[in-house]
Amino acid sequence: MILIAIDIAFVLMSLGAGVASVLLSMQMNSKYKFDYLNSFMYYQILLFIFGLYGLLGTLFVRNVMIDYDIPQLMIKQLAEFIPYIGIPVIVTGWYVFIKMSFEFVGRTMLRYSGLIYFGFIILSLFIYVYLIIYYFGVESSMASTIINYSKVAFAILEIITLIIAFFVMYRYGATLVHRYTRRMVFYFANISIVVCSITITIFMFSTPDTFVEKIYMLIFFAGQLPPVLFLGYYLDKYFSPSLEVKSKQDAHNIFISDYQLSKREWQIVEMICEGLTNGQISDTLFISLQTVKDHVYRIYKKTGVKNRVQLVNMISSLKQD
Repeated sequence: MILIAIDIAFVLMSLGAGVASVLLSMQMNSKYKFDYLNSFMYYQILLFIFGLYGLLGTLFVRNVMIDYDIPQLMIKQLAEFIPYIGIPVIVTGWYVFIKMSFEFVGRTMLRYSGLIYFGFIILSLFIYVYLIIYYFGVESSMASTIINYSKVAFAILEIITLIIAFFVMYRYGATLVHRYTRRMVFYFANISIVVCSITITIFMFSTPDTFVEKIYMLIFFAGQLPPVLFLGYYLDKYFSPSLEVKSKQDAHNIFISDYQLSKREWQIVEMICEGLTNGQISDTLFISLQTVKDHVYRIYKKTGVKNRVQLVNMISSLKQD
């Protein structure tokens, strides 16, 4: 009875941490309109789906199928194999994480990056399956050995993915002009590396029906909280969201309908009202300084103002109305 209670406690804590990570990332994405936060939110969702699938699938096999007339060895091997069926979900999550790393430092991925990445993953899996069949055949007695090798192959693919993402963050994050953005990328990368290293290490040493497996389940879900909480704290401290909701809706409606501003132009208008320079806007939105200047020029032309002071005064008058 005590063991069942412990299992339930670990499941509830794990799922609670996973739900919290997803909800917090969604909240950040709606509060701050940055592309990398949108990718980060989807990354959290995909990780949660994979974890939920592997968690519930494994529990179902071990606790429900045991009541049927099925050999214990088969149940054990099936429980160990189930998480690997969700590989497409986790691989997609890894790709989204790489995409987020590029957006984080204001870089654009190559046009065929997705095709190259998924092609590499598929090719690696085919080679792996071929080697497994070549060396071990399809004997059921080799199932445990094959699963152990699968864990190693899975970890290697994840490590390769993380190396790409963190290389992008460190390599291009150091070139960011805005010091707060540069620090945010650096600290986020450090926190994520620690979390990923711990998760992969525990995964390699976890075995079914052991306490280590329960710890891995908890770390898999709860490990996403530190980077999520850091981003939320740092953005709240150093980056202002948009104007207040009521003022934003009023000014947004007027500008969109009367002056035909794009979403990006309106975003720049908000930042101008917050006192950001063109350089700060460039670094915050991860676009070139010349692009910011072009947007500002079009904003002036559409609204009929000649400088920032007139533009800010126009927004202020709209808020008062």
